Amino acid sequence: MGSLSISRQIQLAVGCALVLLAALAGLSYLATSELSSTFTGYRGTAQQTLLANELLEEFFDAEIAALSYRLNPTRDEAKTVRGLLDKISQKLSDAERSLAGDEQALNLLRQVSASARDYQDTFARVTGLTARSDRIGHSVKAIGPRIRAKLTTIMNFARDNGDAMLGHEVGIAQQEVMRGRFYNERFLLTNDPQTFDTAVTIMDGARQHVRSFQPYLQDPEMQKLAIQVIDHISAYINAAGELSTVIVVRNDIRDGRLEDLGLQVRDRLRNVHNGAVDRQREMGATGFERSRTTLFLVVSLSLAALCSGAALGGLVSRHISGNVRKMAETMSEIAGGNLEVPITGAERKHELGMMARALQVFKENAGEVRRALEREREVNGMQRQFVSMVSHEFRTPLAIIDGNAQRLLRRSDQLTVQRVSKVVGSIRTSVLRLTDLMESVLCAARLEEGRIKFEPSAFDLGDMIAEVCRNYADINTSHKIEIDIDTLPDSWHGDVKLLRQVVSNLVSNAVKYSPDSTRILVRGELAPDGAAVISVEDEGVGIPPDELEKLFERFFRASTSTGISGSGIGLHLVKHLVELHEGKMDVRSVVGQGTTFEVHLPAPKATSLEDLEIDYFEAANDARNPQVA
Repeated sequence: MGSLSISRQIQLAVGCALVLLAALAGLSYLATSELSSTFTGYRGTAQQTLLANELLEEFFDAEIAALSYRLNPTRDEAKTVRGLLDKISQKLSDAERSLAGDEQALNLLRQVSASARDYQDTFARVTGLTARSDRIGHSVKAIGPRIRAKLTTIMNFARDNGDAMLGHEVGIAQQEVMRGRFYNERFLLTNDPQTFDTAVTIMDGARQHVRSFQPYLQDPEMQKLAIQVIDHISAYINAAGELSTVIVVRNDIRDGRLEDLGLQVRDRLRNVHNGAVDRQREMGATGFERSRTTLFLVVSLSLAALCSGAALGGLVSRHISGNVRKMAETMSEIAGGNLEVPITGAERKHELGMMARALQVFKENAGEVRRALEREREVNGMQRQFVSMVSHEFRTPLAIIDGNAQRLLRRSDQLTVQRVSKVVGSIRTSVLRLTDLMESVLCAARLEEGRIKFEPSAFDLGDMIAEVCRNYADINTSHKIEIDIDTLPDSWHGDVKLLRQVVSNLVSNAVKYSPDSTRILVRGELAPDGAAVISVEDEGVGIPPDELEKLFERFFRASTSTGISGSGIGLHLVKHLVELHEGKMDVRSVVGQGTTFEVHLPAPKATSLEDLEIDYFEAANDARNPQVA
C-alpha cells in the first residue's frame, strides 16, 4: 500500500466500503424481499422517526455547544460545535441515501440538510469573525502600551527640564489615553456601541491634545515622539473601529441569522418526525413477526460492514496520518532552525514523496539563506572596520603634515638645511601616503560603480615601473628598492594609469610591511608566451598560508598586519585592475621571511572599442559581486 498514491489509497478504501455496502444492500434485499410492502414502509417510517429524534437531540446539543462558544469563544469550544454539526451532516447524508425510494420523506430530509448546511456555514462565519476580532483586539491592546511609554518619556523630559506646563499637558493626554483604553476594554466585554463611541471620542480628544502641544516642543526627539504618539493614537482608533465593525457584524449574524436557522432546523426535523409518525399509523403493524428475523439479519450484516469499513479506513488513515505527522515534526524542526534533521520518504512516488522532496528543497534553500546572512554579517563587520581604518589612515598623515608644517613656521630660522630636508621629506611621505590612500579609495569606488575608464594605449612599461620605484625610493630612504626590468619591451599596450596604480599599491605594501634597511626587489620580464611578468618581492612580515585565499577579498587584512596601518582595499583593487587587462595575480609568502606578488599581463591583442567595453563591464561586475573562497 505504501507504493500507492494517497488518492489511490483513498479510492481503494472508498471502493472497499462501497463493495461492502453493495454486499449489504444485496443481502438485505434478499432477506427483506419476502416482507410485504406494508412492513417495508412501516419499518422505514419507524427509522425516520428514530432518526428525527436523534437528530433533534444532537442538534440541541450542538445549539448548547454554540451557546457555550458564545460565552467562551475558544478553539476547543468551536471544535466541539463543528464536530457535532459534522456528525449531524453525516447522519443526514446517510439518511438521504437510505431513503432514495421514498420521495416524500426524502424531500423533507433534504430541507433539513439544506438548513443544517446553512447553520454550519453561518457558524463558521461567526467563528471566523470571532478569530478576526481576536487578532484585531490583540493589535489594539499592543498599541496602548506604546502610546503610554512614549508619553511617559515626554513627561520625564518635561520633569527633567523643569517644564511644568508641558508635564501638565502630557499628563492630561496620558489620562485621556488611559480612559479611552478603559472604555474600549469595557466595549469588548459588553459590545455596547455607545461605550465604543465614548472610547473613540476620548482617544480622539487625546490625539487633539497631543497635537495642541506638539508644535511647542523644542527638542527634536520629543517632537518625533509626539508625532509617533499621534500616529499610534490614530492607528488605535482605526483598529478599534475595525474591531467594532467586526463585532457588530458577528453579533448580528450570531443573534439573528444563526438563531433563525436553528429554529428552522428544529421545525423541519419535527416535520420529518411528524410525517413519519403519521405514515406509520396508517400502515399498522403488519408483518411484525417476520420483521424480527429480517431485522436481525440486517443488523448483523450492518455491523459486519461497519467493522470492516472502519478497520480498512483506520488502516489507510493511520498510514497517511503517520507519515503526515512525521513530516510535520520535520517541518517544525526546520522552522526551529535545525537544518540537520533528516528528511525521509523523498524516494516515494506518491504525494507524500512529492511533499518530502519539496521540503528537501526548502531545507536546502534555508541553508543557503543562512549562509548568505552569515556572509552579509561578515561583510558588514569588515565595512565598519574599513571605515574606522580609513578614518585613522587619513588622520595620521594629516597630523604629520600639520606638525611638520608648524615646526617649519615656528623654527624656520633655527633649522639647518639637513633638518629642513628631513622635515620636508616627512611631509612628502605623508602626502604620498595620503594621495595613495585617496586614489585607492576613489578607484575602488569607481570600480564598485562600474565607472572606471579603461583607456589602453602604447607606453613604456619599464619606464613606468622605474618612475614608481624612484618616487618611493626618494621618500623612503629607510628601504633599499632594487629594479630589474631590462628584459621588458620598449612598448606595451595597456592603461598606463591603471597599471601605475597596480605597481604603486604593490610597492607601497612592500615598503609598509617590511622592516627598515631591508631590500625590496622589483622585477619585470617577458615570458616565453609574450606575457609581461611584474614581481614585487619583500623581506617583510609575510602572510599565513591559510589566509592567502582571502587576501584579495575586499576589506580583508592578514593577521600579521596587526598594528600596521592599512585599509584592506588595495589588493582587492589591484586584482580587479589586473583582470581588467585579462591578467592574473599570484602570491607566495612565508611568515617572517617575506612575500612575492606576481602580475601576469598577457600579450596585448588588437581589440576593438566594443571588446574593451565588454571587458570593462565584466570586470566591474566582478568587483560588485566578488567570489568568496
